[in-house]
Amino acid sequence: MSDIKLTFVWGTAFDLFISLQILHDPAHYGVRPAWAAGVRSRLSNGHRETLEQAHYAVKTPLEWILDLPGEKEPRNVIWQLSQIPAEERLKALVIKEHTPQALA
Repeated sequence: MSDIKLTFVWGTAFDLFISLQILHDPAHYGVRPAWAAGVRSRLSNGHRETLEQAHYAVKTPLEWILDLPGEKEPRNVIWQLSQIPAEERLKALVIKEHTPQALA
C-alpha cells in the first residue's frame, strides 16, 4: 500500500481564475448569461478580447497557483504575474514542467 498525502490549500486566487471561466460559460455555472454579458461589456475592448482568447487557452492553473510563494490571493497572483515578462506569462500559466519540450 502506498502512502497517500492529501493537502488542503485555501485561497481566493483559485476563485479569480474560476470567475474568468464563469464570464464565458455562465449557464454551466448557473449564472444568468445577461449578467455575465454585462460584466464583460464593462471591460475595454482590448481587455475583453484578451480574456476571450485566454478563456480558450488557460484553464484554472492549479499547479501554478499551488507553486506561488506566499498567500494564494488575487493580489499576490497579479503581483507574481507582473514579475513575469509579458511574452512569458501565458507559457508560465499553461506549460508545466512535465510538458514535452517539443510542445513547449
